[in-house]
Amino acid sequence: MDQHRGRHRQPVCHALGRLAAGIGLAAALIGAAAAAIAEDIVINVPVELEAMEPEVHTVLVSCYVHGAAGSDGPRIGFGEASVPMPESGDFNGVVRVPITLDAGKERREARGYVCSLMFPGGATMEAERDRGTPGAQPSPGTTPVLQIRGALPR
Repeated sequence: MDQHRGRHRQPVCHALGRLAAGIGLAAALIGAAAAAIAEDIVINVPVELEAMEPEVHTVLVSCYVHGAAGSDGPRIGFGEASVPMPESGDFNGVVRVPITLDAGKERREARGYVCSLMFPGGATMEAERDRGTPGAQPSPGTTPVLQIRGALPR
């Protein structure tokens, strides 16, 4: 077992930790001029994870874009990116999430996004935290941000 992880057996300290400030999430728009481009929108998501349990080798950032001013609009695109966990159990960086629009949808219809931190297999960190899963519990004194929402630039 990695000695660093052995000393710090605490679970998630921060998840999507610095996202509460809206400036932390930048949406970079990619034009769909060529049919060969697989992504229509890219969302760059800052992620900070500390002391993840040794059995967690990967986490996912899953995002969708919607077509309404609020986050309850119809989904018009989806994407996800995996974050391989270093042996230290810590990750601090920007995760690039390419979004592919659903068939028949256009970039101009996209109004906002929702991004969640997830475990492989589809369970959100938030759901696992609420179930009491040890690897999804925040460290004492931290306020995890496990899902973010925002508007896309027009």
